[in-house]
Amino acid sequence: MSIRLDRVHLTIGRASEYFSANELEKQTGQPRAHFAAMALKELVDNALDAAETAGVQPEIAIEAMLAKDE
Repeated sequence: MSIRLDRVHLTIGRASEYFSANELEKQTGQPRAHFAAMALKELVDNALDAAETAGVQPEIAIEAMLAKDE
């Protein structure tokens, strides 16, 4: 299974610092089933931004496993 998540900067105010899953779905346009992938994408985006700001070559390694449904 492959999920494509484009790199988009969210321009949402921090007024809703504590939001519900329904609000997050509306804000991101992604279903809650994709929240884990979105969180990983945001971590990678932040790492790339930090490397660019620091002027260093990024090196990112990701290893993931799908959990079996029991």
